[in-house]
Amino acid sequence: TILVVDADARGGAALALGLERLGYEVAACLGAREALEALGEAPHAFALVLADQRLPGSSGMALAARLASLRPDLPVLLCAESAQPDGAPPPNVRAVLAKPVDPDALALGVRKALAGPPGAGPRS
Repeated sequence: TILVVDADARGGAALALGLERLGYEVAACLGAREALEALGEAPHAFALVLADQRLPGSSGMALAARLASLRPDLPVLLCAESAQPDGAPPPNVRAVLAKPVDPDALALGVRKALAGPPGAGPRS
């Protein structure tokens, strides 16, 4: 299951629909707090987090850093106005997708993120 985290319900729904069309199961949250609660309730229920960089009271980068401390193996994709976010992303951030997110870029980003970190080889 992919966890989509976006402050904008319509934006999150569009990303979720795109992922569902690619055959993925999706859950959605409206912010970092809700995402952390979902992960706290079921820490291994998610294979990937797709988060918007702009979240209320936080950022996608801050959420990724928090997730890295809770579940270092959980990959994160960020969506941002620019593919070059401010600062160095945490190691669990596999890619930053520029908004609006292109469906092909989304599909490729998800495939690569689920395959593991660069140089890790395929997951068993």
